[in-house]
Amino acid sequence: MSTPLISVCMIVKDEEAVLERCLRSISEHIEEIIIVDTGSTDATKSIALKYTDKVYDFKWINDFSAARNEALKYATGKFIVVLDADEYMDETNLTILKQQLEATTPQANTIYALTVVNVADGNKPSTEDPILRAFANGFGIRYVRPIHEQPAPVRGNSSLSYLPVRIMHSGYTEATVIAKNKHERNLNIFHTMQEEKQFSPYDECMLGRQLLMMGRKEEALPHLLRGLREGNENAEWYRHNVVSTIELYVSLNRFIEAYEVYQQSLRRYRDYPDVQCIYAVILQQLGFWDKAKETFEQANALAEERATQGLTVALYSTEFVFQRSLWQLATIYEREQRYAEAVPCVLKLVQANPRDVQAFAKLIELLALLDKPANIIRFLNRQFQADSDEYNQAMVGKISLSLYQYELAAYYCERTLWGSAYSTGDRLRYGLLMKRPEIVEQVLTLIPEDELDNVAATLVATGILCWNRQDWLPRLYSYTDLYELIRTLTAEPQISPPEEKEQLAITLLKELYMLRQWDAYELLLGHYDSARTVNALVGFFFTKHELSTATQYCQHLLDNETLNVSNYATLAFNQHKQGYTDDAVALWEQAIDRFPTETSLYIAYMTATNDIETRRAVRQALLAIAPEYERVRLIYE
Repeated sequence: MSTPLISVCMIVKDEEAVLERCLRSISEHIEEIIIVDTGSTDATKSIALKYTDKVYDFKWINDFSAARNEALKYATGKFIVVLDADEYMDETNLTILKQQLEATTPQANTIYALTVVNVADGNKPSTEDPILRAFANGFGIRYVRPIHEQPAPVRGNSSLSYLPVRIMHSGYTEATVIAKNKHERNLNIFHTMQEEKQFSPYDECMLGRQLLMMGRKEEALPHLLRGLREGNENAEWYRHNVVSTIELYVSLNRFIEAYEVYQQSLRRYRDYPDVQCIYAVILQQLGFWDKAKETFEQANALAEERATQGLTVALYSTEFVFQRSLWQLATIYEREQRYAEAVPCVLKLVQANPRDVQAFAKLIELLALLDKPANIIRFLNRQFQADSDEYNQAMVGKISLSLYQYELAAYYCERTLWGSAYSTGDRLRYGLLMKRPEIVEQVLTLIPEDELDNVAATLVATGILCWNRQDWLPRLYSYTDLYELIRTLTAEPQISPPEEKEQLAITLLKELYMLRQWDAYELLLGHYDSARTVNALVGFFFTKHELSTATQYCQHLLDNETLNVSNYATLAFNQHKQGYTDDAVALWEQAIDRFPTETSLYIAYMTATNDIETRRAVRQALLAIAPEYERVRLIYE
């Protein structure tokens, strides 16, 4: 019998939900599949035996490397490739893998990294990591470490190489983690290693990242920092640790510390587009918007250049280049009202993943600011078959409703509104947007009295205000606060509703405004015209590009000295970008006078002015309230 080219080695336990997908994806391309079961109590072993007769038992001893090495014992192939049950490969990547290994002479200490694509929940972007997964058989390479195990040669140092092969991984979606209790299992292994004094800087890094996945940010930070202090800065895991630390600092709003970690440990790799994107995110959070935009633009240009030259695009993750950077750049252009420049960024995201609902919604929102509905419909039908592809038609219809785009909703929803893709809330909003109470009536007849969710209840309340349909009030009984508010407004309009219902009123005001139901809007606003409500509406108008209305409301708040800091900053930024420099300067000065501890105001003012003396004065004022900014050299540029 000839020697197999590849032996795929796997360890499994209770993987009946995913194992067949994995084995079906590789079985026609891989000659030898070895599976070691560590104690399954479900159908895992019977599924495995459908695809291979090399299925072995191994008692779980809280050590992944021991289980991996047990699987390696049975391999007879020229090369070993390691997969997990929750992973799978497509035909293209399997073909590339075989071609690459057929052309490779086995080397004693060479270990190959393959790209593992971690599929995320919902519309969250997937992430990619190079993981050590392949090596020549028969040269003594074995796994070490009980968790986050790594292949290593018995003697000498390993030589790392890359194969242009992608493996899909779904094991850390939220549902999978909860079902298999992966977090607690991993923590138990880490704690055992700590007790046995086996902890290295690498382990500190991996424990920190484990705690991050569990949302335990404050606990994660000391471990990540210890990894930075004690680790080998030339190791690949160290760079991942640097990025995790930066992202953690950003999530904790500790932007200066994120900036310092970048300068100390990541700046040397600034020729990589993803590293530039990480820096741009820090700049954005610090308030250096122009510098952030410039850096994002450079990163995208560099990514295209490196890809054209066949060079590695990312040091850490292509997600930063091809997803996050494009999204952030689109956000910056949108904030500057440069909508035509934002569109290509979002369009690239949609083309890369047509089912990215967030990007698709932003694309339609931007197009609606630039073109007529008829032209947008033609574009969507031509580019995405939105009038013929069932999924895309429903997605565009739902997005059109969420954006209150009357013509688009009428075109895409009319024929499919009663299909399974649309929720009760979608149908209610369609009736409101089309100003057709009979549709709302029809929706209500199809659902039981007590089965309205929060969104649907809010829309029913909106409909009552629009058309004075007090007969719909009983549908709100289970939402006591909302019921009392609407009952007072419709049945007893002479009585002012309670102040504690203000947040509900704000939600309804936003709906009424976007539906252009002015009578109901003015009635409700007449009862709730506090500074809090008006400021909330101003922020909403800015996000919805209702700039004229936002500016008008801002002036009312300015006259009463009640404009909040966020709206001050946005108004000043808009005035500056529209060329009203004197007005912008006056606004920043007023804002700083009213909110002297808001550092972002100083940075926005300082970076917007070309007057050297003004910059110096603002910088000195900033350092007086926040001396830590002395460590950010950008304030001197």
